[in-house]
Amino acid sequence: MRFGGLVAIALSLALALTATTTRADEPETVALAYRVPKGCPDEKAFTSAVASRTPKARFAKEVPHGRRFVVDVRRTGAGFAGRLVVEESGERATREVTSGRCEDLVEAFVLFTAIAIDPSASLVPPAPEPPPPAEEPVPPLEESPPIAALPPPRERRAPSRPPPAPKPVWHLTVGSGAYVATGIADGGMVSVYPVADLSSTRRGLSPSARLGLVWANSDGQQAPSGSFTFGLRALVLSACAIHVRLGTEVAPSLRLCGAFEGGALLVRPYALVLPNDTNRPWFAAGPLVRIGLPLLPGRLDVSADAGFVVPFEREQVFLRPGPTVATVDSVGARVSATLNLRLF
Repeated sequence: MRFGGLVAIALSLALALTATTTRADEPETVALAYRVPKGCPDEKAFTSAVASRTPKARFAKEVPHGRRFVVDVRRTGAGFAGRLVVEESGERATREVTSGRCEDLVEAFVLFTAIAIDPSASLVPPAPEPPPPAEEPVPPLEESPPIAALPPPRERRAPSRPPPAPKPVWHLTVGSGAYVATGIADGGMVSVYPVADLSSTRRGLSPSARLGLVWANSDGQQAPSGSFTFGLRALVLSACAIHVRLGTEVAPSLRLCGAFEGGALLVRPYALVLPNDTNRPWFAAGPLVRIGLPLLPGRLDVSADAGFVVPFEREQVFLRPGPTVATVDSVGARVSATLNLRLF
């Protein structure tokens, strides 16, 4: 959270909150409702921080005919989200902030509150007062040389450490969408694509797995003595190793994965002499990239996969006896898109 951006937001909020009210240059008592999760600065720390920025702030539980400030902070998986609401005479002003650290988020609300009460409040917290200098020892009245007093031991403060990052969490997600396979028939083969996904919120090296079902049929293809169609019946297992996310859970994510297709390739001739082995085992594998876009963070998202696969065996369709009429390509493109719901 940049300090310059924080000051600009706080000033804009202060102007919005004081534009319709004229107050004397005297302390103001406001009602405060403070709700934060465990581990965040408590209410006493919040009011003390506001008082250190302006002497005009007074807080109480209830203030008839006065303003009411509501601080509400909640966890959001990888960070925190909160809002500050100021109520006066039936009107409300709201400011929402997100941050990876609760201390930073509460510090933002301290600045908002101080400026809303006193536009001339300090924009930075006051520096701690230096300890008073140690007094010089008074020499004794005797003629003997004075004994030097040992200086008091200095208080050592433990270096402040940032709070540990949230632990990675595993999630089970189900969804459905569309799967497009090329390189088998003349055109793309489209299938409804139900999936189940098990993934972790860890960034960097973060394993995840998705299992999907493909049930696709091609359009009819012409042959010398009739037409025929392809059918792909396969399970698709995609395993991802790298997870990249720029920002919090509301930002898009990127995963680098590998895909494996296993099932059967079907050939169904109509006016064509039966080809050899109409039901053939199908295995193919290749790399893919998965992009995720949150719609409702922590609950609903859209993901899209793009990549290619190489079949283990390039199947051929031919007349018996007769010439080859179709051959599976050596490389086929794979594209899919799904809408996903997180179960836990």
